[in-house]
Amino acid sequence: LSIVGKPNAGKSSLLNAMLLEERALVSDIKGTTRDTIEEVIELKGHKVRLIDTAGIRESADKIERLGIEKSLKSLENCDIILGVFDLSKPLEKEDFNLIDALNRAKKPCIVVLNKNDLAPKLELEVLKSYLKIPYSILETNTLNSKACLKDLSQKISEFFPKLDTQNKLLLTSLAQKTALENAITELQNAKNHLETLELFSYHILSAIENLNLLTRPYETSQMLDSMFSEFCLGK
Repeated sequence: LSIVGKPNAGKSSLLNAMLLEERALVSDIKGTTRDTIEEVIELKGHKVRLIDTAGIRESADKIERLGIEKSLKSLENCDIILGVFDLSKPLEKEDFNLIDALNRAKKPCIVVLNKNDLAPKLELEVLKSYLKIPYSILETNTLNSKACLKDLSQKISEFFPKLDTQNKLLLTSLAQKTALENAITELQNAKNHLETLELFSYHILSAIENLNLLTRPYETSQMLDSMFSEFCLGK
């Protein structure tokens, strides 16, 4: 889930509200967030990776531009987008740049109208007319973290049934990524030792042990018994 918006729209405050902690630095200075910040939370039984991104705008700062490029890249890789807009300000060029990016990404989007504690100045009907993607709208105030988290959790969970995750392997930690890479390496090693049953079995066992880290606990001995009973190895 990628959190995007112009600088100072409240993206980092939104991340902190969802985590119920001060994970991201919040400042009135534009361009404070220059790189992505990633955290994993659980919402209604689903693991959700949150990605807080640099504010999307034109910038002469090389480091900030790299962060903005990563922000746009995150739109390609996420399943849901939180597009954050400042409800207390009229739409401006940076907002329309964000809308263009959202339309190009063609991903389900939750339009978060932040700062609803202030007098609204954003032209909502204009915003709606420019959006060409599936979206829902949520007005919120990140200063009230618990209420914000409750509202967002409900909105995000509405998208879960629509996401095609049946054929995707979702990795939620570096440890899982490492385990999968190790399992692939061991399977490649096993392929290289098809003529030597002892070495082949050793690498298959190592691959299974690594794969166990990705799924439910499974006794390695049970898996090996099943494998050797159903397949004839060494021929």
